[in-house]
Amino acid sequence: MTKGKSQYTTGAEEERRRMNQGDRQIQFFQNLGIFVNMQQDQFSRSRRLFLQRCSAAGLGTALSLGNFKRPKRILLRSSWQTINIGDIAHTPGVLKLLETYLPEVEVFLWPSRVDNGVDKLLLARFPSLKIVAGESDLKRAFKKCDFLLHGSGASLVAEKDVVRWSKATGKPYGIYGITFPPKKSHQTSPVPESVLLKSVEVLSGARFVFFRDSR
Repeated sequence: MTKGKSQYTTGAEEERRRMNQGDRQIQFFQNLGIFVNMQQDQFSRSRRLFLQRCSAAGLGTALSLGNFKRPKRILLRSSWQTINIGDIAHTPGVLKLLETYLPEVEVFLWPSRVDNGVDKLLLARFPSLKIVAGESDLKRAFKKCDFLLHGSGASLVAEKDVVRWSKATGKPYGIYGITFPPKKSHQTSPVPESVLLKSVEVLSGARFVFFRDSR
């Protein structure tokens, strides 16, 4: 009897977790300007049905759209390293989401590393992707792009680059799927409070911030 009750509780907790994930996915795309078409009485908020039923009806405030003749452009700051599959997978994951829900948008990738054949893999799957290579490319991307999206990471990995973008362009930015730890994975002591406060200031200036941890 006790065993059955424990299994039931675990299943219920798992279902709540999936529903919360669906809510976070919905909120992310709403902040990117997605108008989600759904009927509440028929729509389950599980991640699977969310991905099946969400439809992009237009772009909105996060990309500051007006009556432009050209496509809007996102500068994706991602691809931190190529020594493990997790860091490699971050980039194609978010590129797939952008391709699905913002198909009209041109994406420029501002990577840290795309060596070991990663650049070829990305371009084979996403042939319209533009990979920024070098400082002159980056300057052109700053001029062309309308929005900076900081990709998933174990922290606000490219905080300095987000600040650089904001100061140089005055254009908006958003943070997608990061951890915000008091102690970074490669450190043995907590981050000083003054450093955390600077990071909070950067996060506060974003159009949206999504964390990959619930606590």
